[in-house]
Amino acid sequence: MSDDRLARALAADSAPPRDAAYTLAVLERAEAARWRAARRAALIRGAAGAVLAAAGIFGLSAWASANLEDATTMVLASVAVFVVAGGAKRLRGRLQRAS
Repeated sequence: MSDDRLARALAADSAPPRDAAYTLAVLERAEAARWRAARRAALIRGAAGAVLAAAGIFGLSAWASANLEDATTMVLASVAVFVVAGGAKRLRGRLQRAS
């Protein structure tokens, strides 16, 4: 760096003070964009889950009407799966809180 450039740099005004309102506005815009993306993703996941559940219920009702004896066993097995999954979820929550 040449001497005259160095002298100009040293004589220059200091950086302007940070504007807290501007910083807050930038953070709010970033958070709003993140929130919109998360909301959109949740909506898409929910819609996809609803479509899959509707398709599953349609197929399940068609199968159950043809196989009534097997439907009782299937319902009991489904309840057992939900009970085990719920217990695992509660246990995982307790383990996460403990750590």
